[in-house]
Amino acid sequence: IVLVATIVLFLTRSTDQYLEIPDEAHPLQGLVRVPNAQPEQDGGDIYYVDIIVKRASLLESLLPVVRPDGSDLVEREVIVQPGLTEEQRIDFQLALMKISQQVASVVALRELGYEVPVRAGGVRVVSVSPGTGAVGKLRRDDVIVAANGRPVRERADLAAVVERRRIGAPVRLGVRRGTRRITVTLRTSADKSDPTRPIVGVLALPALGVRFPFAISFDLGKVGGPSAGLAFALELLEQRGRDVDQGYKVAATG
Repeated sequence: IVLVATIVLFLTRSTDQYLEIPDEAHPLQGLVRVPNAQPEQDGGDIYYVDIIVKRASLLESLLPVVRPDGSDLVEREVIVQPGLTEEQRIDFQLALMKISQQVASVVALRELGYEVPVRAGGVRVVSVSPGTGAVGKLRRDDVIVAANGRPVRERADLAAVVERRRIGAPVRLGVRRGTRRITVTLRTSADKSDPTRPIVGVLALPALGVRFPFAISFDLGKVGGPSAGLAFALELLEQRGRDVDQGYKVAATG
């Protein structure tokens, strides 16, 4: 009984370490959709590659022989930024994937001859960090467009204003919330990874303003991260009549 209980404990108890595991290459046919797509007829296809990231069990942490083939054991701080929760990490990775899809679509359509204007439209809140001045003030999907009267077009603009403030000092933010423009005043907080650095207390990514000539949709489920953009762009070109794979099965990331 003791032996069985010990084995179960080693298999089920998670550690603060993570496993990075190479996954199979996945075809993008059916996952990327555009109007008037041309079907693949020469046997070729575009594949994207990904990495599975999961918490390592106690047994996997201690014994390399039980880890999946080709996997790497890495410390938590390599995967999860200090001060973030696992849920925030996942939300951030999913938001990065949406930006990757946006950028890939712009690149592919411009290659096809379409004019696709892009403008920096502020920074979009992905999540609010617990215990910071942003709690109760900012919400997910708020777009910060100004800070202390200065326009915020990208993350560097926001950081330039916040880093001049003392920890605990107020910052006035112009925020686009849905169709409304509101003003939010909050106090800066100390960065958990660097207590001398003031922060607003949100995870935020660029809010790109893009107008596409037609609808493009992606269905990758819970795949996150900033990568696979090259594969997306190639698949979009393929579907709009460019024979980029030349009948080969092409795997790409980037």
